[in-house]
Order: sequence, then structure tokens, then C-alpha cells
Amino acid sequence: MTKICIDPGHGGADPGAIGPTGLKEKDVNLAVGLKLAELLKPIAEVKLTRTKDIAVSLKDRAAIANSFGCDYFISVHTNSFTDRKVGGVETWAYAPGGNGEKLAKEVQAELVKATGFANRGVKFNTSFAVLRDTKAPAIITENGFISNPDEEKLLKTDAFREKIAKAIAQGVAKQLGKKLPEPKPAQAPAQTAPAGKLYKVQVGAYKERKNAEAMLAKLKKAGFDGFIKLE
Repeated sequence: MTKICIDPGHGGADPGAIGPTGLKEKDVNLAVGLKLAELLKPIAEVKLTRTKDIAVSLKDRAAIANSFGCDYFISVHTNSFTDRKVGGVETWAYAPGGNGEKLAKEVQAELVKATGFANRGVKFNTSFAVLRDTKAPAIITENGFISNPDEEKLLKTDAFREKIAKAIAQGVAKQLGKKLPEPKPAQAPAQTAPAGKLYKVQVGAYKERKNAEAMLAKLKKAGFDGFIKLE
């Protein structure tokens, strides 16, 4: 099975970027990373560089990925800029060509579609440590600008973080030529009878009383209360 290493950026004493209302990038990254791991488990073997709010050095992040022997490495981040009007999503790979760029393109397309944010494209950088030092094809996703008040507001919500994770997972699935399982339909909420009312279940209706008594006996033997009523 394909091995995927997921790297929620920053953590511990390193908060990453901080939004206008105090939202910390490290918290968004971890939430998205954990959701992404669950979504990918049906189609890949998954390892995270961190599963809680702890500091992990860039060197150790690459070492974890290399020790795991992953086939792909995904580092999850959110962006920031001094101009709070700037927004959008972008995905980084080490250099043009190969599976790193291919994965970046698949993930970027899904992120744009899911978030509705501006498409800042696929970019390349050979100096980013996790891209440079990880042996497997690696990408960094920048899932919106935490410095943009409108995007920060969305990044605070569990529903939007889920949307980001699903987009990345969908991009990975396309790169692998696999299909993510369909989400299970939500169960209808339990309904409670109004005060003073009860829901009643009728098992059967019989012309012969002996048949009704036989059914009642079966119900009681199975642990259910019942009664016979002539109508």
C-alpha cells in the first residue's frame, strides 16, 4: 500500500502565523492534518509527523518521513502576508517535473474548487527544508491566508477545515489513481415523543384470539412487553 507522510506545520512554541483575531496557524494545520490522515487511511498507509501540539524540527520532520519510507510527503500550512487583503491558495513542490509537481497540481486544483479562494498556482522552491531533505516527492499546501480576515474566519471552523482536508485527499487519490470511499449518510436525529405521548408498535392483527395469545407469548419470551386489545 502507498505510504503517505502528513506534516502539520509548526507546533509547540512555534505558532506559525497568527491571524487578526489571534488564530494560530499551528492549530489549523494540526486540525487539517488529522482529518486528512483519517480520509487517506482507506487508500494508503499514513504517518503524521505530529499528532498533538508539540514542536518538531524541520530536520526531524524530514527524518520521520524518510524513516517511514513514504511514497509522498504532504506538509500542511496556511499563508500570511502584511497586506490583509491578499488571499488564496497555493501549493509548493521542490522543482518542475516528476511526481512532486504532478501531486501539487492535483491538490491545487482540488483546493481551488473546494475553498473558492483565489488560485495562486503551483510554485517551486529548492530551499524549503522539508521539500529539499525529504527523499519522497513532497509538497507544501498553503490553505488560505490566515492574515486575511475573511479567510481567517473560515479557517476557524471545523467544517471548512474538513473541506480543506477532503480537497487534499481528493488530489492525492487522483494522483494515486484511486477513489476515496463515499461518505456514510448522516443518520436522522432521534425523535422524542411529546410530553404525555408514547410511540406504539403493533405486531399483528388476528381473527382468532389463540393466535394473538401465541404471538404475545413469543414477544414476552423475547423480552418485550405487550397486551391484547380487541378492536
